[in-house]
Amino acid sequence: MNKIRILGIAGSPRHGNTEVGVKEALAGAAELPDVETEFYTMAGKKINPCSCPVAWRCWTEGTPENPCPRWGNDDVAQLYKKMQTFDGFIVGSPVYMGGVSSQIKALWDRLALICYRRMTLRNKVVGGIAIAAYRSGGQEQTILEIWKMAVVIDLIPVGPGPVMQDRVCMWGGALTHEYGAHKYASDYPVGAEEELTAVEQDEPGLLSCRMTGRRVAEVARVVQAGFSAVPREATYWPAGEAGGFPETDWKIVTV
Repeated sequence: MNKIRILGIAGSPRHGNTEVGVKEALAGAAELPDVETEFYTMAGKKINPCSCPVAWRCWTEGTPENPCPRWGNDDVAQLYKKMQTFDGFIVGSPVYMGGVSSQIKALWDRLALICYRRMTLRNKVVGGIAIAAYRSGGQEQTILEIWKMAVVIDLIPVGPGPVMQDRVCMWGGALTHEYGAHKYASDYPVGAEEELTAVEQDEPGLLSCRMTGRRVAEVARVVQAGFSAVPREATYWPAGEAGGFPETDWKIVTV
């Protein structure tokens, strides 16, 4: 069997707890044989928003070298190219207003039509990691939002597998600050270093991250083995680089 490659994406605007969770999940994935991992942070990256619902330019003018004609080769376009070389993803986000960060939302908005066009990420595996100030601070909803985005572009969402321990999230990696030096994020001095790594004290949360990472790697291995028996060109939608709709079946609708 070829090596499985898993990419961890930390979708926070800053370096801190989200990166801790994603790296913990990658460590879990690396426990399986023949698994390579790589970490990517969106902190400090240029994340431009999507205008495709108006222009559809990535559909009509996009190329593999320049998938987004409006924004060119910004960090999202580069990340999309990188994602094509991996078998699975661990996507982490802090909870913002009960959902994903604007960085993750912009990434998925930008991916949507590109992936419809070429189906290049189809059948890859994704697991979600979410971080909030409280144990029930929106982590599950944020992970389910990552799942929803995954389904839209034909990725395969997975959870942490069998959950046999109290306080371990059933949907993915769910971390909280509660086990840190202070119970609530607002109790930390602004910019305090311990605030940015408080989730390192959350043992049940870290376990959920490791389990999620292992599950992503496990299912990615199964998918790869399946394609050795069923070629991609023999899948239900045979057109496209990774299986997809024939372009003649599509009509562009401008809204």
